[in-house]
Amino acid sequence: MAKSYVNTETFILPSKGRVYSKQISPSIELRSMTTEDEEKRLRTTATPNKLLSELIEGCIVGEKPAIHVYDMCLGDFNFLLHKLRLVTYGSEYKMDVTCPHCRQHSIMTADLDSLEVNEYDDSIENDKVIELPVTGKKITLKMNTPRDIDEINARVAEIRKRAPESIIDPTFKVSLQFMIDLIDGEKPSPLALEKFVTGLPMRDANYLRQKSAVYNGKVGLNTEIAVKCSNDQCGFEFLTSFRYGDEFFRPTVD
Repeated sequence: MAKSYVNTETFILPSKGRVYSKQISPSIELRSMTTEDEEKRLRTTATPNKLLSELIEGCIVGEKPAIHVYDMCLGDFNFLLHKLRLVTYGSEYKMDVTCPHCRQHSIMTADLDSLEVNEYDDSIENDKVIELPVTGKKITLKMNTPRDIDEINARVAEIRKRAPESIIDPTFKVSLQFMIDLIDGEKPSPLALEKFVTGLPMRDANYLRQKSAVYNGKVGLNTEIAVKCSNDQCGFEFLTSFRYGDEFFRPTVD
């Protein structure tokens, strides 16, 4: 029998499959990537999150989940992307970091397996509905998906294409629209939603943005990662934010 060089590992989704309209199995088995998978990842595309979702989907062993990875919440999507890297290349990840103690700029090795995972619990539902401080509107927040991010970018690009002379950046307003599921318990039409967001007092808009970040951050990876200064005379240990870079899919070999 030919030897298999493919690694597999089973993981439990941070959401436990409970943030979706239908229950899905939270157990996902991933295999390590092959050269063929890397070729697919390197395709030129206007929807990078769709491409990565398809990459993850193609590396799932056995029965696929009841919804596509492209429509999973960002917490589950980023978790699976992170685990795909782990099962393919291992947990060592080189990061370009400046030590806050001695200010030395260097490449440090972080342990991706040390990232904490925020798992679903029932208290998340307490953050789903918010009341805006100025208008008093009750907003039911969305758990955003990779599809949402691609659609935001596509819509922003289309607006800029229609008005190339405009100095206005539509990103903030478009992003706000994708944070909202219901307004006072009702589903707004796209036109009504755009009008609502355009006229929001900035205090409400800022409140909505921050509460959406809190709600979406309740599920998934905690992006703070522990590193140690490479300066032997310093050796300061500190937390820094995990950042995706070339090392994620193309780790350098010493």
